[in-house]
Amino acid sequence: MSRNAPVPNVFVGTRLPAYCTAPGLAMLSTWPAEEVERVLAKSALVKHTARTVTDPRRIRARLARIRSAGYAHTQDELFPDDISTATPVVDAHGRAVGALNIAVSRARWNAGRDEARYAGLLRAAALTISAPQRPHARLQALHGIA
Repeated sequence: MSRNAPVPNVFVGTRLPAYCTAPGLAMLSTWPAEEVERVLAKSALVKHTARTVTDPRRIRARLARIRSAGYAHTQDELFPDDISTATPVVDAHGRAVGALNIAVSRARWNAGRDEARYAGLLRAAALTISAPQRPHARLQALHGIA
């Protein structure tokens, strides 16, 4: 395994907290506010590093920014030296059913270039594999209309 691997013990299927990981935040950003509130209420909002955001108000504000940008970005929140960018993979209603993520170690990170580049690649890939959106499906999903 590379010495530059950000977190060598995280494999496909590993469960990580949504509130402090880019894939989790990307997914939560597509969910209705009531569901986000349930997730936050059930979560032990643990401060894994000095940079972990645990205040529910700040998490909600962050989700609004992520929703607008179309991707999430975290640095050093779950693991030190882990920089992660993710975008949601959505169903026909615009609700995340998964996420695509690129994690990079700080040693390989170029702050002036990588976030925008990775976000663009991830958004394009997620658009390709996400379900086609039904007209007004996202708005209907956010308001609980079938």
